[in-house]
Amino acid sequence: MSNRFLAAVIQANEEIARKLETGYDKSHFEKSSVGAGGDISSGLDLMAEALFVKHLGKFGTIESEESGTIGEGCAAIIIDPIDGSSNALSLFPYFGTSVARVDSDVMIDLAVVCNL
Repeated sequence: MSNRFLAAVIQANEEIARKLETGYDKSHFEKSSVGAGGDISSGLDLMAEALFVKHLGKFGTIESEESGTIGEGCAAIIIDPIDGSSNALSLFPYFGTSVARVDSDVMIDLAVVCNL
């Protein structure tokens, strides 16, 4: 499962990167409600979150900084869809994504940080 999970994380990051390469659109800058992590979520955060859910949802429950608990399953997957979204929205090129998978012993068994 680790290889399939890692491949799915990479695919999600590649899709996010492709969307950002085409430029930001107005919806990325729209503010949403306060997310589960306590920050105000942006459209950019929510776009990236949706792509992670699309690619990783089949592997377990996702705990997102934006929407909290998404789906269900044995494995817990923790994501910060856009880590540094304030930088991204200021067009300061220092931001990325963070993903960790937690095993049944509540230990992180795989983590990926991708600089975008």
